[in-house]
Amino acid sequence: MKKYIKFFINIIINYRFYSITIIIYELYFIFKFGSLTNKLKYLNDNYLSDSIPANFYVIKKISTFTDKNNINYICDLGSGYGKILNYFGNHKKINIDGIEYEKKIYLESKKLENNKIKVFNNNFFEFDFAEKNYSLLILNDPLKKTTDLEKITKKLISLNKNFFYVFINLSKDKINIIKKYFIILELDIYSNSRNYFICKKK
Repeated sequence: MKKYIKFFINIIINYRFYSITIIIYELYFIFKFGSLTNKLKYLNDNYLSDSIPANFYVIKKISTFTDKNNINYICDLGSGYGKILNYFGNHKKINIDGIEYEKKIYLESKKLENNKIKVFNNNFFEFDFAEKNYSLLILNDPLKKTTDLEKITKKLISLNKNFFYVFINLSKDKINIIKKYFIILELDIYSNSRNYFICKKK
């Protein structure tokens, strides 16, 4: 319970004027879809960021983009307990893969698998994106280090693929990497560390 109280306090602090809207969307999500995939876990890890799901307000923004651009195959890098997987796979009926490195979280999220949802227990840097025909990649700040974000960015843009990219909740240094490698198509900035960007490679 304490971690969820901390979570909602952080919403108020980080989203400021948007906090009431964010909380209303979160409560709606829990009422509509349940709380099983809306879990969070604070990780003591030098490599992975804490497993904190994207808020439903931003997910709906992404959903609008998928509708407008006929997105039919998504990959969520750092898919956590599967909030995004559940919404796009089970509600929007879009094929979606999740990549989750943390073993316990992966095993729980794997229960979501069906004909629309697949979950992989892989390191991003070793995953074979080239063999997949994704049209959209989602990264909810899964990597702590700015250098690791740049590393996976270089790997992805080196592929001969025309992915769209969604980046969520990036720090200023990480935003600079996005600006360096991508054309920003859509964005919202709520505070220094709460934001989302929809991009394509330059």
